[in-house]
Amino acid sequence: MVDLNNNNMNNDNNNESKNILEDIQHELEIKDRLHQKKEFDLALEGYNNIKSLLSRRDDLLLSTNSFSSFWSRAFDKFDVSLKILPRKDKKLDLSWLKSFKVEFRDNYKSVVRMELFPNEYVKNEILEKELGVYENEVERSKVEWKGEERSLIFQFFDSDESEFEMFDFLYEIYKNGIFYYLLEDE
Repeated sequence: MVDLNNNNMNNDNNNESKNILEDIQHELEIKDRLHQKKEFDLALEGYNNIKSLLSRRDDLLLSTNSFSSFWSRAFDKFDVSLKILPRKDKKLDLSWLKSFKVEFRDNYKSVVRMELFPNEYVKNEILEKELGVYENEVERSKVEWKGEERSLIFQFFDSDESEFEMFDFLYEIYKNGIFYYLLEDE
């Protein structure tokens, strides 16, 4: 025979415990969002401290043909590149990349922008994706595909997902491009 009074008491305890857990989770989410804001504010401050140097580098790269292979070489030296970039004849193909920029903005937004040469992958001349770090909002270019190849780099721009891992990778290579460019072949 089942004791209904004991069962009701267990349900009441379970409901109360569940409510407590939900309250704890809500508090965790609030604290995590505050932490995310602080992290972003620090990243923005760091970016603003080096922004003029990055602009000088970018201007130099665009103004001379001497560094036409700069990004190809920098990406080639960064291990993650092998997984996200198109390949041709077993080598990274960056013939499509004219320039790119990664930046943090005051309104808790992060932006990746790539200017493209005519290529076999996409019709776009510019791809841009803006990530709302705090509100998880995404604004992006619509990728106009040419062929069947769907490299992860182009999928990043075609996705409505935030994909902060890809942003972090692109920011690392953008910020430290000179370091990777200057690495010696092993």
